[in-house]
Amino acid sequence: MNKLSDKKAKDAPIELDIFDFIKILKINYFLIIGFVFIGVLAGITYLHLSTPTYTVSISLIPVKEQSQRNSVQNNSLRGLAGMIGISAGSVSGGGDYELYKALLTSKSVVHQLSKDQLFLKKFFSSEWDSETNNWKEIYLTRFQKSKSFIKELIGLPATKALTKEDRLLLFIKKRVYLVTSEDHSIATLSINIADPELGLTILNELNKLSDEILRNRSIKRTSKSLEFLKKKLVEIRNPDEKATIITKYIEMQNKYNLETSDLPFAGEIFGQSYSSPYPTKPNGKFILIGCFFISFLLAITFIIFRFTYSKKILQN
Repeated sequence: MNKLSDKKAKDAPIELDIFDFIKILKINYFLIIGFVFIGVLAGITYLHLSTPTYTVSISLIPVKEQSQRNSVQNNSLRGLAGMIGISAGSVSGGGDYELYKALLTSKSVVHQLSKDQLFLKKFFSSEWDSETNNWKEIYLTRFQKSKSFIKELIGLPATKALTKEDRLLLFIKKRVYLVTSEDHSIATLSINIADPELGLTILNELNKLSDEILRNRSIKRTSKSLEFLKKKLVEIRNPDEKATIITKYIEMQNKYNLETSDLPFAGEIFGQSYSSPYPTKPNGKFILIGCFFISFLLAITFIIFRFTYSKKILQN
């Protein structure tokens, strides 16, 4: 009977009321302070080792008129082609701003940007050797070598050092973002970067290159439309149809003149650029408060586990 009661006592769960809990915390307050100190110290160390980044932004006004005019002219020219019994195809496209948004962080734009050697020297300044006037040799890190070795063991392609263009593309895709208002009246192009001056340069270059790519695309399409209309002016003899074609030709010529001007094509920079006065990442307050609470909870968890384990040992 006594053996059975002893076994039940050993298997019984350890109960801990609030008063016992507070008492245990008071006894182990040095341990709690130690945990919190280490946690906060780890947060401070992280803040010292991390690179602070700032948010740089420029405001853009989407050029809506261009896409709307393209749509109207496209429909008009299609109607004209149908009237004279021919197929015009797609002579001009709309939605230039939507294409602009997609182009900003695309491979095409980064490829053009990577051709600028002065920009590359500034962006990859640690890899440029001014004494030899050449790029330093880039080797795989120990982690990358280990990763490559494991991949080779399991039959996967080995890790290779990324080109500057690929690294620039990854950086831009990760750090650059565009936010457009609900009514599409204004947009904000931003980047998170350690060097605000370099960030502004990147934003301006991305905007300029994206705009140029779309402009050149539209100029080619408009030129083809003008050639098409010129050809039909020679072929068609009907005075009414000829007058209609002349009217459309003048419209397309005006469009061509606008596209070849210095006016922004898809996104117009509005106002001054903005750079956050303080680092946006890492958030010092958030990290320190988070480290404090995490270390405090770890300390309490450790104390309760140790108390429960000690009780079990005593019961046995």
